[in-house]
Amino acid sequence: MTHESDTATAEYTVVPLAEDTWDAFAELVERNNGVYGGCWCIGWHLERKTHGLDHRAEKERLVRAGEAHAAIVLDAAGALHPAAAGA
Repeated sequence: MTHESDTATAEYTVVPLAEDTWDAFAELVERNNGVYGGCWCIGWHLERKTHGLDHRAEKERLVRAGEAHAAIVLDAAGALHPAAAGA
């Protein structure tokens, strides 16, 4: 996938949010106080209705269990791109 800007062309790769990409995703979310103001993107999972649920821990559990069904965007250097926030 290629994204063109006014000044340069950059290459991006879309990869599954999985055990091997969890740390990069978690770092991005924590650095930005969550996706959309503290969200860990578990709203589409039924578990979200559990009172007192730790959303970060639940998201990690879902990812490690292969149940997250999300993707992240890496730039040419392999760094997580902010566009990945929609995970």
